[in-house]
Amino acid sequence: MIALMKFFRGFLLVQVNGFSPERFLNLCSNKGIELWNMTPVNGGCSFCLSVQAFRELRPLLRKSGTRIKILRKYGLPFLLFRYRKRKMLFGGIAVAVCLMVWLSGFIWNIDVVGNTAYSKEAILDYLMEAGVSSGSRIKEIDCDQLETALRTDLGEISWVSVSIDGTKMTVELSESRNVGKQASDDDFAPVYDLVALKDATVYSIITRAGTPYVQAGTEVKAGDLLVGARMDLFDDAGEVYGWEYTQADADIIGITHYSYEDTFDLAYDSKYFTGEEKKYLTFHFGKYSVPLGAVGEYEHYETIGETWQLKLGTNFYLPFSIEKTRMMEYYPQKRIYSEEQAKQQAIKNLKKFCEKLIQNGIQITKKNVIVEISDSECKASGTIEVIEPLAKQKECDIVEFSAEEGKIDDGVE
Repeated sequence: MIALMKFFRGFLLVQVNGFSPERFLNLCSNKGIELWNMTPVNGGCSFCLSVQAFRELRPLLRKSGTRIKILRKYGLPFLLFRYRKRKMLFGGIAVAVCLMVWLSGFIWNIDVVGNTAYSKEAILDYLMEAGVSSGSRIKEIDCDQLETALRTDLGEISWVSVSIDGTKMTVELSESRNVGKQASDDDFAPVYDLVALKDATVYSIITRAGTPYVQAGTEVKAGDLLVGARMDLFDDAGEVYGWEYTQADADIIGITHYSYEDTFDLAYDSKYFTGEEKKYLTFHFGKYSVPLGAVGEYEHYETIGETWQLKLGTNFYLPFSIEKTRMMEYYPQKRIYSEEQAKQQAIKNLKKFCEKLIQNGIQITKKNVIVEISDSECKASGTIEVIEPLAKQKECDIVEFSAEEGKIDDGVE
């Protein structure tokens, strides 16, 4: 901030020589004049000082018998004076400022945080259908309404926050496959049981609302009831005198198995990179792209791109981006995996498959995969034991308890 203030006020780089430069510096100190970046030179010293301080030096120079010379002028006042006749320059600056103010009224970057079950692309597609995308006007976006719509339409989202900072929108969410939908004020709003997604063995269950029908170690089939929305009410004799319904809510983890199979040919196409490469830039503005410089193509090549979106400060994004592309030449070659190479490739493919499971919040406990190699292909097959969320919601049928007749009436009108 101090450097910025000095720039706006303007300052000078000067050199002092003469009979007694030391006395001159003492006089400046007594006068309270600030000097900085002081450097000794032959017969004197150089330093920086403000324009106002420079105007107060005349009597001090006479008393100390020294002379002063301006070496260079810095700051906005001198810059404006130097270019005072260049009207187009100041016109361009004014247009740029107006353009920045206009662009600040739009969203140019959307970030999604905390998503696992839903990909970032899926969230962005939903926002686009809701009329919110890069280029939307900020004043037309209702964050509270958008939060409600996300929670209502995307069932696995239990909490979401939509905030706008500068020209950046941040969608922060928390997902839970087991949390029921919020009940509305409507008496006939649906309630939900929790049922099994697939065949599994229950690993752990923590029930927050509803009646549990399984416990750790229970084997279940797909669709089996895990936690019911109906909760029985008992009298002192232990007999049911009625029941009530709630949204079943529980954390249920199950041990399940994934079938794994991967087959690939031993003969494969390899790339021999020659070391020759070309680089070029592409300027993007919204949906439009402008290549910066013409670049010829190789017969066989691979490209690697890196994109930077321009921004001012931390969250003031602009609708401009620059993409840097590397085009690397290679020659295709036919090769054949050795037995050891084929096994390593099969292990590599299995590792990628497991990494995708882990990214989806699935914990792997055991891998039972066998690699078989024939004359022309390599095949890896087996099962992968995992621990993952087991429950999904299923709408519960409301059954009314009739105390007068001592029976159960199906359906409520």
